[in-house]
Amino acid sequence: MFGWLKRKPTPTAPPPEPPAPPIPVETMRSVFEHPAKVAAWLDEFIITPRPWRENFAIGPDADAQRDLEITFEQRERLAKEHTVLQIAGMLLVLKQHKDDGYYQAVLSDLTSRLVRALEFGPKQRFELGQALDLYVNSANDGKLEDGERQYLTRMYDDNPNYFRMKLSGIGGIATSTMLGGFEILRDIYYEATQGMKYATFVRVAEAIAKIEADKSSTPAEPRMGHQSPAEIGHPVMGVH
Repeated sequence: MFGWLKRKPTPTAPPPEPPAPPIPVETMRSVFEHPAKVAAWLDEFIITPRPWRENFAIGPDADAQRDLEITFEQRERLAKEHTVLQIAGMLLVLKQHKDDGYYQAVLSDLTSRLVRALEFGPKQRFELGQALDLYVNSANDGKLEDGERQYLTRMYDDNPNYFRMKLSGIGGIATSTMLGGFEILRDIYYEATQGMKYATFVRVAEAIAKIEADKSSTPAEPRMGHQSPAEIGHPVMGVH
């Protein structure tokens, strides 16, 4: 993944596969009504189907590992953080469309589920929850650099090439990985609540807005029902 430091092409990390089998819209609509159902659904269809060790396939290649002195422990951190970032992107959808109590409930539930799935120790739960929350809030506030800085620190704070990686923009992996998860759940959410994917919803909304704008900019023609009898040449009752 980091081959571009040596002017080599960089493979892009594939986004998680959409949930399968397809879930009926009515079912998904009811899932989004309850934080516990959303957390369970994400666990079943996103976290569990892709064990974190499969993420080694999209990590740094052997040359990059030697060049950047990436240790076994750091490679495991990277593989686990890929899943964390995908879930953070999905949490961002809920952050933007649900109230804070709903978001906090899903965050807490998913943190516990990720601890089990990623084989973290119980003492790491609060650290993981804090990391998820920072990833989500930094993206929601438009401060992507905060999330990218956290990613570098969590992955490579003990690596002698930390500043080289920072200057090379490796932190951007955090943003792109989150975006993959965000786009998947955003489409699922809009299909459940609006009956269409997000891109279609945007096009429909833009078309409606244009129609409304055209209506408001076109002068209205006078109609008989809006004029007084005097204005159209007829005597008003009681006036001679």
